[in-house]
Amino acid sequence: MSEKIIKGNFGEYRFNDSVFLKKNGKFNDVFLGIDIKTKNEVLIKRLNSQNTENEIAVNRFLLESHINFEHISLSKSLDYFTFENDIFLIREFFEGIDLKNFTKPSLFKKNFKEDFWIKILIQVLEGLQILHEKGIIHRDIRPSNIIILNKNIDFKENPKIKIIDFGLAKSLENEESFEREPFSLIYSPPEQLLNFNSLVSVGSDLYSLAITFYELISDEKLFRHSNPEFSMNLMITQTLKPSKKISNQLFNILSKASAKKKFIKPPRMFSYNELYELLEEGVKFRYSSASEMLFDLKEIKIR
Repeated sequence: MSEKIIKGNFGEYRFNDSVFLKKNGKFNDVFLGIDIKTKNEVLIKRLNSQNTENEIAVNRFLLESHINFEHISLSKSLDYFTFENDIFLIREFFEGIDLKNFTKPSLFKKNFKEDFWIKILIQVLEGLQILHEKGIIHRDIRPSNIIILNKNIDFKENPKIKIIDFGLAKSLENEESFEREPFSLIYSPPEQLLNFNSLVSVGSDLYSLAITFYELISDEKLFRHSNPEFSMNLMITQTLKPSKKISNQLFNILSKASAKKKFIKPPRMFSYNELYELLEEGVKFRYSSASEMLFDLKEIKIR
């Protein structure tokens, strides 16, 4: 075991740097640590050594450190500093189950009805509403980045969630980047998949959220294929289909949030301007804000 103590701006933190929560991520390693003063568990993110000279990676890490908004659904940054030539970010840690694991058959998912998922969806939207109002897009909404808290909480009757992992977050104030930006297979919208960064907006997060909750409630896996290129093609061409497990009201909301213009031929066969117009038209069909989607969601009569 290799125990390490690092000194930040607001505290000292202890962790075992040979035990990873996430190892060799594209941008950082993640560890579970302890705030020595408060004794609270914390999440310790260390920027990968190959990225410490990468301006884009460092700026993305720095932006994540600034996502520190007061809202019950948003995890917060606690510290950001350089120690022994490594760059560290300290974030809140919460005991819970991410929605990717929560929906595994062994975790009694079939006991949860639509109203349970609507309660969670409302909380995620409320968190995204704050984030968007502050000029931040998450860009990586998917089941593994939404946690249901399970410590001293009756999550069956009163679920509480946290949105985590702001590593791909983007400020709307930043100039458009023409670099190849990361995206999440299955959950990212077409404009993000095809790297039209100027079209990535609050509607992009709402798209990812709709795909996430459609899968969670319907038990249907979207856009899956053993070949990633086939999956990406499905992400561009397929839309949501009605499910017996989803009410018409909720289905209409998820469909609007995940709206896109269908491609009648592969993207490479369109000019840049044609692609832009197709993607832009699809974005315009979606909700323009989390508050607009929230309004419709709260109108649903619980079954």
